[in-house]
Amino acid sequence: MIITTSHEFSRGGTVFGGDNMAAAAIDRIVHHGRLLQLRGESYRVKHALMK
Repeated sequence: MIITTSHEFSRGGTVFGGDNMAAAAIDRIVHHGRLLQLRGESYRVKHALMK
């Protein structure tokens, strides 16, 4: 399963309806997973702005 987001973990409370719910959901998602952070300019945003 791959989950992508442009939100930081610190903003999870706004996504999951509260800080406690966010902490529980993130804990379960990343427990045996791998976290990849991609840095740099977004290809999608860059090309969407061209239109």
